[in-house]
Amino acid sequence: ATWDEALRQELRARAKPIVWIGDINIAPAWPDVSHPDWFLRQCYQGDPEDMRGQPGFTPGERARFRTLLEDCKLVDSYRHLHPATEPPPAGGPYYTWRGHPPVHQPVAKYHGKGMRIDLCLLHESLLPRLEDSAILGHSEGRIGFMGSDHCPIRATIAAAQAANVDSSGTTGAAATAAAEAQSFSASTADPAANGTTSCEGPVTASGDGDKVEGKGIGSPKATTTPFKFAKLEKIVESEHLDGSIIDLE
Repeated sequence: ATWDEALRQELRARAKPIVWIGDINIAPAWPDVSHPDWFLRQCYQGDPEDMRGQPGFTPGERARFRTLLEDCKLVDSYRHLHPATEPPPAGGPYYTWRGHPPVHQPVAKYHGKGMRIDLCLLHESLLPRLEDSAILGHSEGRIGFMGSDHCPIRATIAAAQAANVDSSGTTGAAATAAAEAQSFSASTADPAANGTTSCEGPVTASGDGDKVEGKGIGSPKATTTPFKFAKLEKIVESEHLDGSIIDLE
């Protein structure tokens, strides 16, 4: 609960609308795991009752995550575009984590099961610009998983539209420049891999649980921050990125 509150304060303190993408390790709702009843019977079965079941899918975790999204005005981009009330077929491109197949034993209990625990969350004000949110792997054979047990995900957010008058009443070139400008930053567990970049054009962010890419279509320009963040290219190369946060204008 202490960590949840600290995260809530961090997200609410962001001055710009954010995109949070990566391995967040929470399956938000019933349709986000392939076998919900089975997952709830796994692992811890003691008290408190809301912590029973597979970590990442316990009732308590899901309830606190829903509260976090509501308080911080964040939207699950994939579920927004692909609504569901029941778990989709286990073999389809609906889950970002898949259990390992048997290796040194005849049975692997998680094999053939999946969880959607890699997410792209974005501020509700960015919903009109959301063009796509996709899961790029499928099946118990982990096709598209590139050697990991997590597959890549992708979200595409359109460029802000230029306008002669913005909502604050600014007119002319100033309003156009403000509408066209976009910036984003990624925050990860590896300080050397952090980056802040300004760019023009649509932004695509993707992550596979270990790597995340933020890309502006145009001419990225590195900026300086107090933390001496690396350029965007360093973000793409890093192997330690997990749950990155991107600020957008």
